[in-house]
Amino acid sequence: MADEKTPDEGAVEKAGRWVADLAEKVMVNGVGPITGSATWAEDRLSRRQGAEYRAPDDDERVLPRT
Repeated sequence: MADEKTPDEGAVEKAGRWVADLAEKVMVNGVGPITGSATWAEDRLSRRQGAEYRAPDDDERVLPRT
């Protein structure tokens, strides 16, 4: 009887396996494109940089000065 698990212990193990599987999937496959977030970030960047802003496909886009 010592090997029997309470329902809570089983749920914890199941959740742990799910998190481990998810973490492995993200490490192997990545998270994929986050298109809405990228659009928002480009819009914010363009407002912040004003006339100096260059779109991602602009050949004149340069790395920021550090």
